[in-house]
Amino acid sequence: MTTVAPLNIIYALHLRNQEDDVRYVGQTSQGATIRLSGHFGQAAIGTKFPVCNWLRKHGKSEVVMTVLEVLDSPSYLDAAESQLISHWREVQGTRLLNVKTGGGQSRGHKRTPEQIAAISGKNNSMYGVKRGGIMSYARSFQHEVSASTRALLCSQRKGADNSNAKLTEVDVRWIRKAAELGPYGTKSALARQYNVTPAQITSICLKQSWPHVI
Repeated sequence: MTTVAPLNIIYALHLRNQEDDVRYVGQTSQGATIRLSGHFGQAAIGTKFPVCNWLRKHGKSEVVMTVLEVLDSPSYLDAAESQLISHWREVQGTRLLNVKTGGGQSRGHKRTPEQIAAISGKNNSMYGVKRGGIMSYARSFQHEVSASTRALLCSQRKGADNSNAKLTEVDVRWIRKAAELGPYGTKSALARQYNVTPAQITSICLKQSWPHVI
């Protein structure tokens, strides 16, 4: 029997073996694995959020995601997230890295001056670092690839000819068209539909992956 991972969850981020020291509370309708991957993806490109600075500092080996609550519907996520952020703020005080009080954040949302101050200037560990330095810092979290592994990866065939490919060229064309014409949130929906990550959908749309498909 296959166990299906829950999708509509409220989660906490903390260091390994420090479950009582919650540093971030969030929500997702994509499941824990995809959301945690998204967090580290944002951290790797130098995103200026306190939680991203914290993730860069400790790395994947030290950070753990714990599911706090599983909900029946995504419509309950906002209220549950707000309640748990409020709870952990009472317990943790300023150690909680959230810059908002929960409940989602609509497109076009404008942060308060306090929120902006929390993620900008000298409060950001990347303050004063040029882009080249940021990318070098992000790459420091990547594992070294041996020469033999690099040669193997280079020899693999591209696109649908690769035996590990989840998508076909038809899928890729449809994804690009749907993402171009669809409303906000389409990329996340496509990621769930094709069982890939939102980052992979974005890479396809930008032609960073499958560039040979017109």
